[in-house]
Amino acid sequence: MGLETVTYLPELIQTNPIGASDPKSEGDDHLRIIKKSLLNTFGSFVGTAGAPKSVTLTEDQINDAALKAATATISALWNFTTRPTIAGDLAAVERVIINTQNGNYTLVLTDARKFIYKASGGSGETYTIPANASVAFPIGTIIPLVNRGGGTLSVAITSDTLVLEADGTTGTRTLADDGIASIFKVESTVWFISGGLSLT
Repeated sequence: MGLETVTYLPELIQTNPIGASDPKSEGDDHLRIIKKSLLNTFGSFVGTAGAPKSVTLTEDQINDAALKAATATISALWNFTTRPTIAGDLAAVERVIINTQNGNYTLVLTDARKFIYKASGGSGETYTIPANASVAFPIGTIIPLVNRGGGTLSVAITSDTLVLEADGTTGTRTLADDGIASIFKVESTVWFISGGLSLT
């Protein structure tokens, strides 16, 4: 089959070349046709020496049938049957970073993306939630606390309010060894803490 005459992408014949009958020697001609049609269709988007060119399109141009047809032709020519995924990147984002603190510790703003882990130290350590006036965690911040340090861990707050989710009482709480609790910022100066039977 002879080469088609093409000026713009929509004019390309998707079934060409026919492998069973078209000579391989015409392969470079087919490539030239594709390059020509690409430049004619999208050349106005490229400046000198391939540098990007700023282009402003009207609503009518964006909805232009020829442009839509060109886009469909490109998809058919290159057989876009798969799409890239970012599952691996999302999995990395979903992992929570560990911040190990075995002594007294006051939370900092970057702890909003971590959980705080006490791995040793026995009893007597305190994790402190700073006042909103000094460290303004966003409302909705959740920070898990894990105690495996061989003794109890106190969870305190400075001038703001820490509310126990079970009964609404406020103030410093004690997390038992091998206990897990989470603190939730619900207002600018109010945090809730939840930890089940391991929290008193």
